[in-house]
Amino acid sequence: MRRVLIADDEKVNRMLLREIIGDMGNQNIEILEAKDGLEALKKIEENMPDLILLDALMPGISGYDLCRKIKKDEKLKHIFIVLLTGFDKDLDENKDIYDMVDKYILKPYNDEEIVDIIEKVYNLSNKHNFIGDDLN
Repeated sequence: MRRVLIADDEKVNRMLLREIIGDMGNQNIEILEAKDGLEALKKIEENMPDLILLDALMPGISGYDLCRKIKKDEKLKHIFIVLLTGFDKDLDENKDIYDMVDKYILKPYNDEEIVDIIEKVYNLSNKHNFIGDDLN
């Protein structure tokens, strides 16, 4: 079973991402949700998702700090992380994230961006997998 964790403190954003993934049809994807960084970390450790759609700014542990923690952990660093942020400035202030995050998307994103990432991560289309592709 494929597992995607949607970690965002805004319920509407979680619902939107869930709907985008659901509209892809039956791809055998289990969708997990977390409303803050602490809940996300717990769900990651308990469920080991393959992909995390991670909001950059959340209460508790920020998406930036959670990404750092995941990528430094030998058991978790293989998880593909897509950082969702509304501000280029945030990325500039967290330059080390460029080396840790697998992909980042500026909000507002469109459905096709999310679908394309999921298809590539899970190799669900005829498109190339992210390995060797330019990610950003």
